[in-house]
Amino acid sequence: MLFAIQVFWPRDPAMAWLPLVRELVGNAPGRHSPEAMAALLRDLCGLLVAALPDAQLGLWEYVEDPEQASEDYQSWCEGTVIDVDEESEHADPEEDAYAFVTLLLLLEDGGEAQARIWSASEQIPDGEEANRRAYERWLDLIPNLNFRTVESTAIFVRPGAEGLGVMAPMLAEEHYHHLVPLIG
Repeated sequence: MLFAIQVFWPRDPAMAWLPLVRELVGNAPGRHSPEAMAALLRDLCGLLVAALPDAQLGLWEYVEDPEQASEDYQSWCEGTVIDVDEESEHADPEEDAYAFVTLLLLLEDGGEAQARIWSASEQIPDGEEANRRAYERWLDLIPNLNFRTVESTAIFVRPGAEGLGVMAPMLAEEHYHHLVPLIG
């Protein structure tokens, strides 16, 4: 199973949390023990929850089919890297842009983490999927998963220290069609 959560904020020089997120993720070693991954995500998710009131767009989803989950995980990772590589083609410092953080968790089929994600998704009322409270619940849950049942984790933060982020007109492109305005 794949669980993905992505949150977008309008780019603003006053985003004091963004450099902290970059530093936290940038200083993390490539491989983590389950306990170290939980600690990293506890710190990261804490920063993101604090910034949620200013978030404008987002997505959370899970893919149950193991084969599709693996394909989607790779596609998310590859697509994000391609977007960063192509950023300079579309960059205009005078144009509105967005910062985003993406968390991808490829979960062991039938594992404890998968069961907790499934259970949490069932508790979100219909029509409340885009509510900031739902995102806060996800961000509170993620660091408390059993990372022994998480096969792979990817964290993407954009813009990097030198980038501008996703230019507002790019949000109309096909690969951003999944984003919804956050409410509440």
